[in-house]
Amino acid sequence: MAFLNGMIISLDPRLSFTLLHRNYQRNYQNLLSNGFAENTIAANEKGTYIGIAAKPTSTITLTAYYDRFEFPWMRYQANAPSYGNDYVAQVNYTPSKKVDMYFRIRDRDKQKNTTATDAIIDYLVPLNQTNYRFNISYSIMPSVKLKNRVELIDYKLDNNKTQKGYLAYQDVTYNKIGTPLSVTLRYSLFQTDSYDSRIYAYESDMPGAYSILSNYYRGSRFYIMLDYNITRRIEIWVRYAQTYYDNKSIISEGSLTEINGNTKSEIKAQVRFKF
Repeated sequence: MAFLNGMIISLDPRLSFTLLHRNYQRNYQNLLSNGFAENTIAANEKGTYIGIAAKPTSTITLTAYYDRFEFPWMRYQANAPSYGNDYVAQVNYTPSKKVDMYFRIRDRDKQKNTTATDAIIDYLVPLNQTNYRFNISYSIMPSVKLKNRVELIDYKLDNNKTQKGYLAYQDVTYNKIGTPLSVTLRYSLFQTDSYDSRIYAYESDMPGAYSILSNYYRGSRFYIMLDYNITRRIEIWVRYAQTYYDNKSIISEGSLTEINGNTKSEIKAQVRFKF
């Protein structure tokens, strides 16, 4: 069985409240489901989500939510029933149609198997992760839009030392109405203490592709994507991306995709015909 119950209450034109309850039994299976859940699969989970959105002025929006979740049975990297909490607070400031920025804090705590090498069994230990993000997007001319982001992370498992990391990137988008060419470009710098303290970032990709990259260790990355309308019925995309690690000499060591070097490159091309 699976249950999903929720409501949205508009207490005022500038204030709304959301409440959502879910209960997916551990043996629930649905290959087509994509329900609201902490897990990637809507199963073995129950929880309560409470959210609020307020707009005190025409340029400021405040949003926050609290999510309490429980896993009645074992799950990935948790060999016992576990639970956790997720807190988010965000402030958006939009002084004009050309500028939009926000600051977000997200704190998550859950339970995970211990990494202690002398442990006889994989008992659960607390895991806490906090992300701080500042994002701003603005137009410098009608055809050029810029976006900047800086994100910091603190990751702490049990009594181990807190692992830290950061990600900073610059986006440039060129899209002029009436011209057949549009360009998307990003350059980013990142550094984390380990893979566990990785920071995810969405990347623009061609239609039919979805790209969320995990940034970890120390290095830089850039990608450029061109979208060109050859005719009204033929459209072509080309995307080139490269990641450089300045503290690694082998990438994906021990796997079938191992690279003997510190640079990883990728190129994609796609053509669409309209009939």
